[in-house]
Amino acid sequence: EVTSWSITVAVRPTYDGGSKIKQFGFEVEDSTEQKTWETAVWDAHPPDERGLHYYCINHLSPGRDFRFRAVACNVQGNSDWSEWSEKMPTMATVPQASPIVPVLEDQDCVSFTMRWEAAVSNGSPIL
Repeated sequence: EVTSWSITVAVRPTYDGGSKIKQFGFEVEDSTEQKTWETAVWDAHPPDERGLHYYCINHLSPGRDFRFRAVACNVQGNSDWSEWSEKMPTMATVPQASPIVPVLEDQDCVSFTMRWEAAVSNGSPIL
């Protein structure tokens, strides 16, 4: 998934050194600004049926290209950094959606029923 502020990346470890991977860390490169930084280290999520672990890298900037690489951590220590990913762009802008107004359909002295249409995802976090 890609939004204006985040990109979900998938990691498939090739070898775990004989011990279960406990955590993953990521290095992020903003290819547009030529800056790199490391994320916090996250506990390993269970992999899917293809052996992929998914992580959402957020606090990115809209309309820029990013590359990622991962490091795996277990009781043996840290792996070498993976190769850099291909460049991945974030969405250029946050789409503007009209506010959705709920409609009161029914009410009495102890309850009420409202109706509304689900908002279109605009790529922004829910606050």
